[in-house]
Amino acid sequence: VGGALTVTGNLTVNGTTTTIDTVVTAIDSIAVDGDITAGGNLNITGVSTFGDNVDLGDNDKLRFGDGPDLQIYHNGSHSYIDETGTGNLYIRNGTKNSIWCQSDGQVNLYYNDDKKFETTSTGATVTGNLASTGDIDIFGELNFATPSSKYIDFYTKDALGSVFSINLRLVNHDSTSFHTAISAIRDSGVTLYYANSAKLTTTLNGAT
Repeated sequence: VGGALTVTGNLTVNGTTTTIDTVVTAIDSIAVDGDITAGGNLNITGVSTFGDNVDLGDNDKLRFGDGPDLQIYHNGSHSYIDETGTGNLYIRNGTKNSIWCQSDGQVNLYYNDDKKFETTSTGATVTGNLASTGDIDIFGELNFATPSSKYIDFYTKDALGSVFSINLRLVNHDSTSFHTAISAIRDSGVTLYYANSAKLTTTLNGAT
């Protein structure tokens, strides 16, 4: 066709069709009710709006950047977000940081844009209080470093919030048995033990 091709009804081709490699015509909009199947690349300049799902197969990637630097995909077993370019990876809520991952470095967790947890080359650093509803196992030294105006408080509570006692116990490696070393009861005495046997207990008037 040397000029424009305008079709107002159906277009039926009874002969051989020829693949069109390039259409040098600006198309402002395309409305398609069915599928579009393309064997090559589909290059679109401008904003693309999808009213339904965008389905990618296993190992098919959403790629961002010139590199591409950021890739999101599922490999058939696991899902990945890969930062393969320069710079860091930020997961943000609006303009506030939630997770910050440094290339070959630290990972930070935030609360309302305030850093609360940071991994380091030797472990991790927590800013603020650390609360646990279960056991905390420490296989190294536990060092307390507080200013002179602070205290180190140990406390336990029952279901009603009443504080009863604190026991310092020496547990064997498999946690099947223990020996009590120190027992302290609120508004009462403190007992020191030897080989799990009480040897000294403070009283109202002194010690036993």
